[in-house]
Amino acid sequence: MVEVIVKGLGTVKKLIPKPITVKLNVGNETVGGVLSRVAELCGEPLIKGVYSPHARELADGIFVLLNGRRIKFIGGLRAKVKSGDVIAIGAVSAGG
Repeated sequence: MVEVIVKGLGTVKKLIPKPITVKLNVGNETVGGVLSRVAELCGEPLIKGVYSPHARELADGIFVLLNGRRIKFIGGLRAKVKSGDVIAIGAVSAGG
């Protein structure tokens, strides 16, 4: 069994207000597997806020970090996770 901690950053923190520990069975140890489990736990608001409405991929403006590294550079949703990893989900914001 793999245990991963998931945190919300910025506006996503409203959807994931406190860190969640996700437990995965062996064979499903990917960032995508973790996010699917978080979506099951947090429900429709998280799904609408993080995923594209037409596909099971991240919505524009959403980023995911695995141990502080953007997943798009380390395998995307197929990036492997291991026990003790931390995933942070956030939304890109701009200001002036």
